[in-house]
Amino acid sequence: MSAEEVGVGAPASVRALLSAPERRPVLSATRIDAALSRAAGAFGLLFGAQTVPVMLQQMPAFSWWWGWIVAGAIVVGILAVAVATLSMRAVGAVCGSFAGLYLIVVVAWPFVVSDPTVIGPDKPWVWYLITVATVSAALAYPIRVAAVYTVSLPIAYLFVRLTPDGGAAPLGAAALDAVYSIVLGSAALVIVSLLRQTSSAVDAAQSAALERYAEVARHDAREAERVQVDALVHDSVLTTLLAAASATSPEQARLAEAMADAALERLQDVDDGDQAPSGGPVAVDQVVRRIRAGIASAGGSTVVHTHGLRGQTLPPAVAEALFSAAVQALVNSAQHAGAPGLVVDRRIDVSRVGDGCSIVVADTGVGFDPATVPRERMGLRVSIRERMAGVGGSSVVRSRPGDGAVIELHWPSREPQP
Repeated sequence: MSAEEVGVGAPASVRALLSAPERRPVLSATRIDAALSRAAGAFGLLFGAQTVPVMLQQMPAFSWWWGWIVAGAIVVGILAVAVATLSMRAVGAVCGSFAGLYLIVVVAWPFVVSDPTVIGPDKPWVWYLITVATVSAALAYPIRVAAVYTVSLPIAYLFVRLTPDGGAAPLGAAALDAVYSIVLGSAALVIVSLLRQTSSAVDAAQSAALERYAEVARHDAREAERVQVDALVHDSVLTTLLAAASATSPEQARLAEAMADAALERLQDVDDGDQAPSGGPVAVDQVVRRIRAGIASAGGSTVVHTHGLRGQTLPPAVAEALFSAAVQALVNSAQHAGAPGLVVDRRIDVSRVGDGCSIVVADTGVGFDPATVPRERMGLRVSIRERMAGVGGSSVVRSRPGDGAVIELHWPSREPQP
């Protein structure tokens, strides 16, 4: 889902999350290819250095132009493979070109040697670089093409080795060399193929996991925004409408008007993406002062007690959640705890618990059965429970008919005591 699909009316944090560029994982296949390629380049240089003395020794067996051209091309090819694998640029093209050039040199060997006596019974210098060529093919070609090359090059060398231009070796010795080359080349091909397939599988699993994580993160962000908006609508809009509908005096009308102005400001903040609290840590004493100010503006007589709050601070989002949930608990008590002829006492206890905070809102009203509260009653579910859960806190409701109610708010979350 893109930011355009969500639309401009979505909360800003959701739009930011969905429109942010996706993070690209570090591909393990790229690392494996780099390690294999650089190892092949290093071994190519090593084998090439060992081949140069034999190459120079057998140079008189060729016409001067052919010998130097072929030797120069092979040396330049080895150096090009080393540079390409070290820089990881055009590795496939360079390794593939070197493998093709080497096969041409081996096949053409009997046709370009002018003096076979110089070689004698020794092995042609191309023997020492067969493994370098097969490894280059494994890096550059598709696996089937590389497999054919791995078998074809040693077989071509076998026929060269049997000719006088290749040393006229016995069939058994020449076949042993060819089989040895096929085994080494096949082992290299299997290693390269297995590592590539494994790393590709790891990449696929990693990409799937990251995509799943991103989807879960987007879902969580949307759910968090839904909870915030639901709580905001209930706390600001519905409560304001109820206050306005029940206003029977000028003072109550003015209070409802002030509540309406505050609700409009908060809704505008949502549209601008500024509803989430920001800034530095908030002192718990400030939360208590806001609760007391709310009680005073509502004309209530709730008693507020504090315990060990000196110097304690909370994250802004946590402070806002505790304040809003506590006020909602008071609103619920004012709306539902009373009964004709019943005097309801209310108290709020704000305590420090380790590095966290607990707020207990209690009344001596008619009480209720929490299990029977309808789901559509958003005050308890959205404004208290989900609001606290959204910041890593928890809430506990203790009440029974005829015995008042106690609402406990805890941050961080903790298991309720029986």
